[in-house]
Amino acid sequence: MQVLNKSHYGAINISKQVMNKLVLDELLKYEDIVFPCSHTGKPLKKGFFSGINELLSSIEIHEVADGTYIFFYIIVKFGESINEICNAIFDSIERDFEMFSLVKPVEIKACVKGVQAEHLTRRDFEVIRTNK
Repeated sequence: MQVLNKSHYGAINISKQVMNKLVLDELLKYEDIVFPCSHTGKPLKKGFFSGINELLSSIEIHEVADGTYIFFYIIVKFGESINEICNAIFDSIERDFEMFSLVKPVEIKACVKGVQAEHLTRRDFEVIRTNK
């Protein structure tokens, strides 16, 4: 998938990998509070041997006729406001899209798969922002 951005300055192709990296960078800004995880809720480790590809598996971006849909899977630290942290991440992602002069995503969805305290407590709910 490539997003073509046309303006009076010319055209830019933005690949899916670049968009994935933009979203991952926003998640990692909150690495003390938010942990990327797999679709099943398994925490993904950021380390020397795991590489970025494992972390990118926590993000899905779909480009369809009506726009872009972004889904990411996370575990949130216990005691943090899930709604506030998700909205901060959503705002950052939308700012990145504006920076590239892209239309805001139609939908951004944070799939919260767990809450991390001393032990991981499984959860399965979504926080969604829709821009229609």
